[in-house]
Amino acid sequence: MKTFYIQAILTASIGGILYGYDMGVISGALPSLTAYFQLSSIQQEWVVALLYFGGGVGAATGGFICDLFGRKSAILVTDVMFGFGAFLLYIAQSVSAIMVARCIVGWAVAVSAIADVAYLHEISSVWAERDERESQGHDGNNGNTTTNEIIRRNSQIGDNTGGRGSVVSVNEAC
Repeated sequence: MKTFYIQAILTASIGGILYGYDMGVISGALPSLTAYFQLSSIQQEWVVALLYFGGGVGAATGGFICDLFGRKSAILVTDVMFGFGAFLLYIAQSVSAIMVARCIVGWAVAVSAIADVAYLHEISSVWAERDERESQGHDGNNGNTTTNEIIRRNSQIGDNTGGRGSVVSVNEAC
């Protein structure tokens, strides 16, 4: 089971790492881009803003993509798309190529963020079931409350269906 935890954490954390990287990298890259491509202030604004435009499109389409391909597959595809966008930025020879690549990267980051939360929510029920067995003494735990049990209990507050709880509460707990 520990291998599953490690794989789940690594798969879901890739999106967060890419998100943080991409948000921070433009502040250091923009002066060099401006000097190399002779960007006007309006072009600089577009280069920065198109990441958010791509993110808006990704936010609008992310749920559909996750439902169509599955959460884990969506995470992996968006990570590949992020890499593709980063490669396009690396080989860009024009301002328009930079703008297209920034849109691709923005889309990938937004869809990955949606898929990460959904994936963690899906697998949290697996963790909760295992922790419930352990808390009943089936695994030598002797009733000690584990972190995942606390998360499961807190995520079901106000959930009348007795289901897996709220995505928001699981996301905030992580």
